[in-house]
Amino acid sequence: MFKLGVIGDEVSQDFATVVNFVKDFNLHSIEIRSVWDKLPHELTEADIDEMNVYLTALTLRLSALHPRF
Repeated sequence: MFKLGVIGDEVSQDFATVVNFVKDFNLHSIEIRSVWDKLPHELTEADIDEMNVYLTALTLRLSALHPRF
């Protein structure tokens, strides 16, 4: 069976909005290219901790991180 996900920044730069979108459409994962107007390598530990709270609460997964160097 296929598991569906979304590229987060195609929905919003706000991670909570992306998580709610994924929940509303019964998706399984989020791919990160940028969030909160930051590229993955620019995220702080606090940013990652906040993302993890959202992901853990809904048992979601990140499918990929795409740094743009």
